Amino acid sequence: MSLDIPSLALMQGLMFATQVLVLGLQYALNRSYKAPGQWVAGAALMALGVILMPLVMVKSLQLLALFSNPLYVLGLFFIHVGIVSFLGGRPSIAFLAALYSAFLLAYLGLIFVDFDLGPRTVVLNAVMAVVSLMIARDLFVRGRGDIYGSARFVAIVFLVNAGLSLFRGFDALGLPAHSGYEAQAGMLRFAFVYPAVLSTLWTFGFVIMLNQRLNEKVAELARQLERERNAALQDSVTDSLTGLPNRRRFDETLATEFRRLRRNHAWLSVIMADIDLFKDFNDAHGHPAGDECLRRIGGLFASLVGRAPDLAARYGGEEFAFILPETDLEGALILAERIRAAVEGLAIPYAGSALPLRVTVSLGLASQAITETETQERIVRLADEALYKAKRAGRNRVEVAGSS
Repeated sequence: MSLDIPSLALMQGLMFATQVLVLGLQYALNRSYKAPGQWVAGAALMALGVILMPLVMVKSLQLLALFSNPLYVLGLFFIHVGIVSFLGGRPSIAFLAALYSAFLLAYLGLIFVDFDLGPRTVVLNAVMAVVSLMIARDLFVRGRGDIYGSARFVAIVFLVNAGLSLFRGFDALGLPAHSGYEAQAGMLRFAFVYPAVLSTLWTFGFVIMLNQRLNEKVAELARQLERERNAALQDSVTDSLTGLPNRRRFDETLATEFRRLRRNHAWLSVIMADIDLFKDFNDAHGHPAGDECLRRIGGLFASLVGRAPDLAARYGGEEFAFILPETDLEGALILAERIRAAVEGLAIPYAGSALPLRVTVSLGLASQAITETETQERIVRLADEALYKAKRAGRNRVEVAGSS
């Protein structure tokens, strides 16, 4: 194939058609973005424009060929719109329509009013340079984050396209008035070669940008799913009323601490706490007041248990439980008494003279060195037995398992 104008036009047309297929495949695989569809439309218009160009040599089809360059430029406008949309902006359709209309009037005027190839070439390349610079600017300004590198690559390609378009426009300024195509045969060959190369490069860049953005979207979706999974897991082990860990979390934590402490025969203390006469409180004040009482006491317990391994949980109803790893009887007894006094200090009043003046709690404490024979069920049972001993002994007190 010789490097005459029809052959070069055919080569460039085939390359644009290939780009249409590549971008069309990207668009078909994932329609999360409109931009690939606009890029496809742009590449298709440019391909159609290039294919029509050789018809200028056929006298009966010259009129049709005169619209090849406007179609080519329109394709570049579509690519600009796609770039702005892809980067999260809003293209100014009114401005672009005005710019294209001005170009079209000037271009067609230089055909039908004053047929002069030189000025027409200047107008054509000037508008292509302007649009290419607009695309490069948007990529430099908005192309950040996950597409930083690929956006700059594409921006540089369009800068080169703008520079070569300006070079061709300046070259046309030196053409004799009313000269024909033969006067710029060498420049025409160059004008078919460089767009074919540059359009291949920017199509390659578009594909990279799109895939990087899609990869980031998939990664963000995975992070969102992980956050939702963690939130669901947190909800499954958290009491919705008080915000404390629930019975499930208490059991899991106790099992974990048992395995850990058993290796060194370390101490573990468990406190069971129950709000005194809570059913009577609910009957006297109503369930909303009962829920508020539970929330206040739950918040108090969360603030009192500040050491990282310790856990305060809502065990069920008005009953709460505490896990105190590596805490002996003396330390656990100090905390239990602090808990009892703090609840009394909230001064949540009871209604009715037959009830105590304020809400109190009773607590049962079990403290054991964790050996191979010790079980978590047994230490919880001992703490629970101590709790009921505190209830029978008059409430608002701390009892220790095994004490007389």
